[in-house]
Amino acid sequence: MSKPQEKKLAWYKSRWVRRTGEIALFLALFQGILYWQTRNLLDSGQKVPEFQLSDLDGNVVSSAHLKGKRVILHFWASWCSVCKTNIPVFTSMHSLYQHDPLFISIAIDGDRTEIIRKMRREKGISYPVLVGNGEIARLFRISAYPTTYFIDAQGRIRSQDSGFLSPLGLWYKTWKLRF
Repeated sequence: MSKPQEKKLAWYKSRWVRRTGEIALFLALFQGILYWQTRNLLDSGQKVPEFQLSDLDGNVVSSAHLKGKRVILHFWASWCSVCKTNIPVFTSMHSLYQHDPLFISIAIDGDRTEIIRKMRREKGISYPVLVGNGEIARLFRISAYPTTYFIDAQGRIRSQDSGFLSPLGLWYKTWKLRF
């Protein structure tokens, strides 16, 4: 092998090593941030706390209604810009899955029901929106919005997420919920 070819090969090897290191660093940072965001949430395997809330139409929904169903429980606030960005992702996934798993969202700022109703209309939210408050946020140990719990048919938390969920991330967590 000639000197120029050896230099070129060495350059490719060093570039590959550097890229691999960058990817590993990115993944480690991503996992660290995800861990930090979810560190105070209810643990996987834990039973979902009992609750009872009304939806925007006044219908009462409780944790008892969720028994035997796989559920994606999404907490958000009308003032949260990340929550507003995430709504179309949930709406499109809901239309894909319909009723299994069951999509339910809890708007934590229940004192702003007119704003929440307006957002439901404007964003085309087709899944139930429950009216929540600080008490339900404490019950589920929510400290950041949006926060999502993935619950199995036995009423146990399978996984949780905090922050923006990409379509791929939501699809993956929904797929994992099936097993």
